[in-house]
Amino acid sequence: MGKTGRPRAVVYLLCLERHMSHAKHYAGTSVDVDRRLSEHRAGRGSKFTQAVVRAGIEMRLAATWPGERPEEKYFKLRKNSARYCPFCRDEFLARDRERRKARRLAKRQQHAGDAAHRPIAA
Repeated sequence: MGKTGRPRAVVYLLCLERHMSHAKHYAGTSVDVDRRLSEHRAGRGSKFTQAVVRAGIEMRLAATWPGERPEEKYFKLRKNSARYCPFCRDEFLARDRERRKARRLAKRQQHAGDAAHRPIAA
């Protein structure tokens, strides 16, 4: 129980076996994660997880951490759930490294191109 006398909430992350529209993860908050996960799997959860169930996509609990709705909202705003998913983390980090590498290369090429067009001082 928390300081207010009510049970402590938990932020949880669900990982889908495949993408549903644009997403592969779902974050939520609950005091009883097992009950909430059962509701999601039974098609009585959020609209998103209801659609996941109708599409026949399996979902599994990937991670939990202490928190309330503000922590859940902060997590959702960051939009990189795969970084925190133990099932997707390695793949996410590999893609992220490749993106960063490509960005650095493009920046170097742009810088080299800019330098080639500079007028020569007399």
